[in-house]
Amino acid sequence: MLSPTLADLNIPMIAMNLLGGLAVFLLGMTMMADGLKAAAGEGMRQLLHKLTGNRVVAAISGVFITAATQSSSITTVLLVGFVSAGLIDAARSFGVIVGANVGSTFTAQIIAFNITAYAPILIAAGVFTQLIARRSRLKNYAGIVLGLGLIFAGMGLMSDATYPLRDEPAFVDLMKRMSNPFLAVLIGAAFTAVVQSSAATTGLVIVLAAQGFLTLEAGIAVALGANIGTCVTAIFAAIGKSRAAVRVAAMHVLFNVLGVLLWVFFIPQLADLTRMITPDRADLEGLERLAAEAPRAIANAHTLFNVINGVVFLLLATPMIRVVDWMLPMPAEEPDVPDVKPKFITSSALGTPPIAMDLARMEIGRAARRVGNMLAAVPDALDPKNSEGMKRLKQLGKEVDTLYGHVVPYLGKLSQREVSANAAERLEELLSISNRVRLIADIIETDFLALAGRRMANTSLAVSTDSRETFADLYATNSRALELVVDSLHTGDPEPAKQARELRPTLKSLRNRINQHLADILANGGSNDLATFRLDSDIKESMRRIEDLTQRIAKDLVSMEGGTPASEG
Repeated sequence: MLSPTLADLNIPMIAMNLLGGLAVFLLGMTMMADGLKAAAGEGMRQLLHKLTGNRVVAAISGVFITAATQSSSITTVLLVGFVSAGLIDAARSFGVIVGANVGSTFTAQIIAFNITAYAPILIAAGVFTQLIARRSRLKNYAGIVLGLGLIFAGMGLMSDATYPLRDEPAFVDLMKRMSNPFLAVLIGAAFTAVVQSSAATTGLVIVLAAQGFLTLEAGIAVALGANIGTCVTAIFAAIGKSRAAVRVAAMHVLFNVLGVLLWVFFIPQLADLTRMITPDRADLEGLERLAAEAPRAIANAHTLFNVINGVVFLLLATPMIRVVDWMLPMPAEEPDVPDVKPKFITSSALGTPPIAMDLARMEIGRAARRVGNMLAAVPDALDPKNSEGMKRLKQLGKEVDTLYGHVVPYLGKLSQREVSANAAERLEELLSISNRVRLIADIIETDFLALAGRRMANTSLAVSTDSRETFADLYATNSRALELVVDSLHTGDPEPAKQARELRPTLKSLRNRINQHLADILANGGSNDLATFRLDSDIKESMRRIEDLTQRIAKDLVSMEGGTPASEG
């Protein structure tokens, strides 16, 4: 039977207020993360490239990506996609996981300032600045301030919701049971798995500790459990992915679980260490002192735990990776079948547009590489005795169309998100590049298959002897330009695209030589010469269109990646 005190409490209202406060808190985190990601802009793109460094650099990148996205789960989901795409290996992915856990403590340190009284001012400043600001950068900063205000407002609502429970014996007794570290870890893991935010768990722990419901030791145990709860997202993200991606999820689980097991028996010692580094508010007494000290102590404990774990496990990265190798060995050989599914683009990256655009660029690079293979298959396709060449050309054309069919809708989804003016321009350039890659494929498939059909109908039809060597040079130079464009698309480095632009004088000279050969054919005037003239002219025109599109892509890449495009000539 309920006690009179508990019966007097409006439990449904308390629960609704608590959930409402949590919802406001999570909304604030989302808005602050969106503002941080938009403000970071180009910096987020650079972090993607840093992931290819050593594991320490990867760990530092993981810290900053998580601090910007306000979620270690988002970082890990992105990581699963990167590994599945073959962008980074196991050693570096482990570094990112370590860094993500450290970066997740950023929010806890912010909310530990406990300035809920100023939440309305922050919200008002953020809202009115967004209304009157014209520059996107200022709007991004306003979004950060607004999100911060909502975080503190949510903290205040949760604090007000739990305040009536402080004198309720049944609730106080329930909180005392949290002194069992294993129960506290389990509750922290379960709650985090549900709300998908370790910061929300830490925020609620800070609220309860500041009210006197939780001891520092119990709060630390719940925060430890939150680290395990974040693994759920990585596990779901790895479902249906490659074995390499599953191994990343396994490393995440192994690292977090072992890290918690390492500390769960030493929580009192961690609490003592935390008290040593946390400012003592001896000028206050009772609940006022508790409310002043508890938030920072919980945040510091969370940071200490993750930093110490990070250092220890970075040193043990090699044996950790070997354990995962033993648990989930990579297949000896990957099946040798055409893979035309998206390799780089992933829906989990859409929330981070700068990274998503880099992934889209690399996916376009995959399509462009197939276009290069199509160009390489042209000589075989034009050989009337080689039917496999035509089949190869058609198959590659279908693969390019398939990749194009994935990339364009992905860019469309990105265009619906709020991005900076520079990012919007970059998005348009990527769409333009994607269209041009597909146009080159269409030219190769349509024009050269038609030429192949004409040669099959008339086996004596051939390129003129005088033009043959020049066509070979023109073909090789165009192939080289396309190859350089593919390199630029894959790496994001404008230098190969610049080299492709430098081939224009050579290409122009070769075209002029072919024009002279064509003039010579007309001067001779035989009926067979006219058929040869038509064949040579068609090949030259198709190669000119391919050259033009390739050079336009190269120009866009030089401009998009920060270089200055060469002058037209």
